[in-house]
Amino acid sequence: MQTIKFNTGRGYSRDGQTIIARLLENGEVVFVDLARNINGRITLGCLDIQFINAIFDHHYVLGCYDRCDYVDEPNSELINELKAF
Repeated sequence: MQTIKFNTGRGYSRDGQTIIARLLENGEVVFVDLARNINGRITLGCLDIQFINAIFDHHYVLGCYDRCDYVDEPNSELINELKAF
């Protein structure tokens, strides 16, 4: 599992917009937007795990997020773990 943390620079808070995302072993991505208190899961869709592993970065996560290409993440334990990253 790989975890990234980045700031989009958007003005959603005094500190911008910090997003933390984790690539899970199954190829899905769980993320949390600290500024807007939004979290979600980006599913594989028709992409395969090797492709996701190759392109997992802030551009991929933000692109999916901006397109609303995610579902709500109900795993509060995982979300809290990301928030503490």
